Amino acid sequence: MTTYDYAQLEGLWVQAGGPRPLAPLMAAIAMAESGGDSEAENPSGATGLWQILGDPFPGNALDPLTNAKMAVAKYHSQGLGAWTTYTSGAYKQFMKGSVPPQGGNIQTTAASGGGGGLSTVWNPLPWLPGGIPFIAGTAASVADVGTAVGQLSNDVSTFLGWISWLFVPSHWIRIICFILGVPLVGIGIGVMVKGSQPIPVSAMGVSTEISGGSIAPAMGIAEVTAGAVLLFIAFHNLPSEVQTFPQLMSYMQSKVSTGVSSKVGPGPKAPVI
Repeated sequence: MTTYDYAQLEGLWVQAGGPRPLAPLMAAIAMAESGGDSEAENPSGATGLWQILGDPFPGNALDPLTNAKMAVAKYHSQGLGAWTTYTSGAYKQFMKGSVPPQGGNIQTTAASGGGGGLSTVWNPLPWLPGGIPFIAGTAASVADVGTAVGQLSNDVSTFLGWISWLFVPSHWIRIICFILGVPLVGIGIGVMVKGSQPIPVSAMGVSTEISGGSIAPAMGIAEVTAGAVLLFIAFHNLPSEVQTFPQLMSYMQSKVSTGVSSKVGPGPKAPVI
């Protein structure tokens, strides 16, 4: 069994072609996944330093460098979410941002498929341990930036859609009808229920009760009907040319006229002589 420390894991990640700023994070993930044991195997089938499950290309996942290349391939295809120790935050206890990768100032890159030889790339800043500090410190969320930006764009588009909805004149008519219709229905129901009950009246020191009147239920029904009509308008898609209440009344009148004429139907046919 070969056990790798934090710096060696960073070096393997860089040597396998992984982004250098992510080396501290990926070393912490490997420590959380396998404890640095290159021969670690999980009953689920996950294997090696980065516990690769489902080899992205043919190869021996127990070989440290091959396992690192597979981890790089997994990162490019699935992002950091491929490791549950990242999504759960278990890697954080192993995170060390100031440990330089073991392997000198020459870092190597390879295709994510793991095939072919390695090509050397000169590191112009060897005196900066772990790469550029401010990049290394924020690289943990690089893979999630695209998703976050996409979600933000969707939210902004939805919000702008709501705002633009408010600037359509016919929608303002619907909003006003809703605001007026709800209380009118409530008042009408209250009038129907309590309108016919005696109403206490006090004048010049004399208290008495007067009848609510038999007209109260009829008034309540009228108010509920008017409120229901307003709510129907509020939840009905109006044509774009309806922009004022007079235009609304003309539109409703034309609808009523069309309905009446369709119910009347054609007149009687003339007798054939």
